[in-house]
Amino acid sequence: MDVKNSQYLTIDKTNQMKGLLILLIIYGHIKGLTSFEQQNLLYVFHVTSFLILPFLFNNDKLSFSNITKVIKRYLIPFTIFFILTAILYSLVFTKRFELTSIIYAYFIATSNQLRETNGMSAYWFFPALIILLLTIMAYNSLHKKYKKYFLILIFFSHLFIGAFTLPNTTILQKAPMSFYITLYISILGFLIKYIIYKVHITTNKFLVICFIFLISSFLFYGFRFNLASPWFPDIINNPYQFILVDIIIVSGFLSILFLSQKMVFLNKIGYYSLGIYLIHPLIIQLINILVSSHNIFTLYLELLIVIFLSYFCTKLIYKTNFNKYIFPR
Repeated sequence: MDVKNSQYLTIDKTNQMKGLLILLIIYGHIKGLTSFEQQNLLYVFHVTSFLILPFLFNNDKLSFSNITKVIKRYLIPFTIFFILTAILYSLVFTKRFELTSIIYAYFIATSNQLRETNGMSAYWFFPALIILLLTIMAYNSLHKKYKKYFLILIFFSHLFIGAFTLPNTTILQKAPMSFYITLYISILGFLIKYIIYKVHITTNKFLVICFIFLISSFLFYGFRFNLASPWFPDIINNPYQFILVDIIIVSGFLSILFLSQKMVFLNKIGYYSLGIYLIHPLIIQLINILVSSHNIFTLYLELLIVIFLSYFCTKLIYKTNFNKYIFPR
């Protein structure tokens, strides 16, 4: 996509972006490859960008058929992989099967709850995405004169929801389906949509955005951020970090979107990104069972193996048409 024609962006043209993002997510999930500071920076923009993408293309309104489509599309794969990882973790790691805790974790589906019962937290993304998509559809269903009130509401949610995620606050750690994530990022999603479709982004503007992303990322280094756990800043307690994170989210999304358009080799990885996201934590867990110690060489080898096997398994699922049952549309 030419950076001068961002108003013609289509969902197919984001495959390279999704490919780059899923590689960054896998990279961040290999324990030992990244420092605590690097992980915090990655979490500001990689999975956040995935969640912002629906704001650009989802024009559906609330209806029974649309709600059913969203739930079927994302709840079925979440359920399948939740069960697989819960069984694996119970049999191999905890040596006990706590059904009550597993059922509770399934319905709450936050990062912390999934880590306790499944040994991994990555699948929080799917329940959170369902809430996000339903919120976008609710906005699309509103009369034009009421939409501004909706935007005002989510704007103030964005400003202050971080106050409930401070290190000594646990009130949101058990919030069902991580709904607080929607409250935090929705206004940024609408802002990015406006920039992409309403602002004519020239090459010079694009270079400025990339520069802002690099500088703000450098300034952020050492700060804490985690969208899922959760911990993100609010405007009162951490105004500097709050503004900095917003800048990184917006400039990072735009930078990755436009830079990735030239990376055509990422197209297939992006096309299979849903399956890769689901499968890669399971492969990481299996490798950790088989390999107890790591050095820098084995960590990068693990990264390559996880990418290859996640891609291969996902492609096999599509080739055998099992995607109709695991990733239904």
